[in-house]
Amino acid sequence: TWKDKARALWLNLVLSNPTTHAANTTSNFLTLFGSQVPEAFGSAAINAATGGKGTTFTQAGTRLYGYVSGMRAGFANAGKTLTTGVAPSEGSKLELARFQPFGQGAGRILTGPTTAMSAEDELFKGMASTGEMYAQAAGMAQREGLSILKDPFAFRQRVMDLASNPTPDMLDAAAKHAEYVTFQTPLGKIGQAIARRAASFGGEILYTARHAKPELPLMYMGLSSQKNDMVVYMLMLLHNKRE
Repeated sequence: TWKDKARALWLNLVLSNPTTHAANTTSNFLTLFGSQVPEAFGSAAINAATGGKGTTFTQAGTRLYGYVSGMRAGFANAGKTLTTGVAPSEGSKLELARFQPFGQGAGRILTGPTTAMSAEDELFKGMASTGEMYAQAAGMAQREGLSILKDPFAFRQRVMDLASNPTPDMLDAAAKHAEYVTFQTPLGKIGQAIARRAASFGGEILYTARHAKPELPLMYMGLSSQKNDMVVYMLMLLHNKRE
């Protein structure tokens, strides 16, 4: 419809600023290597000191190896997204289907910003999912009694076998980790609870996030809206509704 096209055009104009894509890529990178990696090794250190049964140094190291190894798959998926306009991951497919209603030809040019952002996320999704898959595989190998210190070859081979033939639980964990790293997890319970309570005041409920959540009956404001602007805008809507 014309409304879908107008909204898609607006969003692509919002995302056309190169600084937006630089921020997207930087935040994904920092979340992956500046947050997840230190967190994994920190957790491993605590467990080693306290005798905990959570993350081990082997799992943390294998996760880091998986992140780096996943660059190949990530770049491949990013390339597919840029050349075809279709992102391999399901979450990104929802994004592109929603914000690219113009079809091929000139439409591909108009929706270039959303395609580019999806491609950026696909890169880090590939890295994150591979890292999580390797970490899960390392944990399973350890529970089977294998040790990277006692028999590195057997341990590595088992990890590779498990990562190549993942269980449904491993695939689910990898997908969720990829969504987390790229800020595509669903709106949380707190956010949804606030939205439900705000709805009782009337007006239209808005939310801002890096990616829209199609399953929510709320209005997506995209990345252009700063927090303060959002609060003011919501108050204005509520005030006008009362009048």
